[in-house]
Amino acid sequence: MARTGSIRRSRRWWGIGAAAALAVVVVLGLVFQPWLLFVDVRVDDAIPEPATSIASTVQPTPSAASRMEPAELAVPTTAKVTGVAVGA
Repeated sequence: MARTGSIRRSRRWWGIGAAAALAVVVVLGLVFQPWLLFVDVRVDDAIPEPATSIASTVQPTPSAASRMEPAELAVPTTAKVTGVAVGA
């Protein structure tokens, strides 16, 4: 009978020790922030030029849509239902 009580106490101490170890790992992680070893917080990229300076030098070209016939541009306005799934 004495052995059963010591096993319970032993399991209790293992649980307390595991919880304490987890708390230490969490606190150390929050204090030292080890993920910052892999993440670059500082941005060293150059500021991009405005798009207006590029757009002013490019001449517009006729698109394919401007060379199409009006019948090719028409969009069908009706749809035909061929079947309905029942119980889906």
